[in-house]
Amino acid sequence: MLPSVIFCSVLCIATTITRAANILVFMPLPIKSHVRGFQPLFQELSNRGHNVTVVSSFPLDHPVANYTDIGPFIDKTRARNVMDLVRMNFITSVQLKWRIGIQLSEMVMSHRNMKQFVQSNSNSYDLVMVETFGQEYAVAMGHKFNAPVINLAPAMIWTSISKWLHVPSTFSYIPDACTQSTSDMGFVERLKNTITGLMQSYVENYLYLPKTKEVMNTYLKYKGWESRPPLEHMLNNVSLTLVNSHNAIGISRPYLPGIIEVGGMHIKDPKPLPRNLQTFLDAARQGVIFFSFGTLVNLNDLPKEKLKIFISVLGRLKQKIIIKWTPDDSNIKLPQNIMTGSWFPQRDILGNNVKTLFSVIDLSKNLYLIFTYNFYII
Repeated sequence: MLPSVIFCSVLCIATTITRAANILVFMPLPIKSHVRGFQPLFQELSNRGHNVTVVSSFPLDHPVANYTDIGPFIDKTRARNVMDLVRMNFITSVQLKWRIGIQLSEMVMSHRNMKQFVQSNSNSYDLVMVETFGQEYAVAMGHKFNAPVINLAPAMIWTSISKWLHVPSTFSYIPDACTQSTSDMGFVERLKNTITGLMQSYVENYLYLPKTKEVMNTYLKYKGWESRPPLEHMLNNVSLTLVNSHNAIGISRPYLPGIIEVGGMHIKDPKPLPRNLQTFLDAARQGVIFFSFGTLVNLNDLPKEKLKIFISVLGRLKQKIIIKWTPDDSNIKLPQNIMTGSWFPQRDILGNNVKTLFSVIDLSKNLYLIFTYNFYII
């Protein structure tokens, strides 16, 4: 009887191990919110016994079983000047997206560790997950490892992505993120939406895509790369697209079965705040305004006179102000109602029982937190 029990146990364990997949996640660009939005998925896959290798610029803070980080591939150099956002409009926002994508790609793909990973033949993967926002060449990882590709979209898919997925992106009622409009558009908003949509549908094929191909052909040279299909062909043939959005807080639009909304998977119960931050919030009788400008934007790029005006105006408010920013000038004097720092636990701040006005550049993750905890947003 005992030998039979041992044999069955070994057989069950062996069956479980053989069902585990080797999964590659390729999201090398240094856009933190895009990676963090899908990281719970990667961790859950590793918890279920799959071997997950994540190539990104943001490794986990603590090691997790079956989860291997490769990266980061950047230094502390900032790639975006905040003044670019001040001068941005619905047309230049599309051009800025192209320029930043190429600039960051050159920085990341030329890194020595990235070159070693791309040229290595010691790994094999059963599935490849990639993000193609500003890094469409990432889809070539499917060709390198002869594996199906899942596309990870950090927000509701825009024209640059939907055209490869053969999904309607009707300009009359599906707004593009570059226009900062809702689905309730008037004539002017629809005109702007049409212009940005046409730029992404056609113009980027001549001004942006050739530069992306140049990055791919320069840095993604692996064994057998000569037989790689055209970039357009690979983008047209991803197996599945997971979108970090949801129609409950976005718009209703038609999707094909191969596109699934998974927004909100990163939401967790708030944790206790650090003592100094909790004390600051407890004193906020008129509420709190939280400013976050994302990973790549730094207020130190503002001209000094504009930065002085910005701080002066915030200092006159009755609310407490939290700004994700570290001043690089020791002579800057901050009013008592302003707290700054290189990082703040956004989820835990929003989960606090203080009325919060939330101002943030990148909403791909934070919209779900705001709606979950019932706060205001600008």
